[in-house]
Amino acid sequence: MTRIAAAVLGLYAGLLGAAHGYFATHQVDIVSTDIDIIAIGAPCRPEEIWYACLPAMTVVPKLRLSPGLAIAVSLMAVLWAVSFIQ
Repeated sequence: MTRIAAAVLGLYAGLLGAAHGYFATHQVDIVSTDIDIIAIGAPCRPEEIWYACLPAMTVVPKLRLSPGLAIAVSLMAVLWAVSFIQ
C-alpha cells in the first residue's frame, strides 16, 4: 500500500512539474529577479486567488532555460515513480 501511495504522489508531482514547465514556456522573454515565479503569466491576478497562478520557485533566473529543465526533471520523476519505486 505504501508503494502505491508513493508512486501516485511521485506521478502527481511529476505531472504538476511538467505543467509548470509548459506554462512557463509562454514567458520566455521574462528574466526573474527573485526565487519565486508565477508559472501562468498575464491573465492571472494573484491578488484574488494566489494558487490559481501556479506559484513556483526556481534557481535558474532566465525563463528561457527554466521551463525545459522543469519538464526534464519532472519527466524523470514520473519515470522514477512509475518504474523504480520498490
